[in-house]
Amino acid sequence: MREALARDFFEFVTPIMLAVIAFWMQRFVKKVDALGEIVEKLKETYAGMIGTCTERHNGINARLLMHDHELEQLKTKSGEHETKIAILENQIKD
Repeated sequence: MREALARDFFEFVTPIMLAVIAFWMQRFVKKVDALGEIVEKLKETYAGMIGTCTERHNGINARLLMHDHELEQLKTKSGEHETKIAILENQIKD
């Protein structure tokens, strides 16, 4: 009798449990699909941003190199001026 009761219980409960599991699995699959779509959109956006960033960084790098060159020229002129000032100071002392 117990075995028959247990078997009847499991025959009744098993389809319900499977339905509950199927319900939650279906929701999980929908969420995973939605996340997959979001990841694809992010990949497309990132791919578009790479080109824009490369162009922008090339411009910024060109400007920085130009400023670096100008600073080197100023450094050279400053050194020349310091040398001339030292010569003039020596001439004044004499």
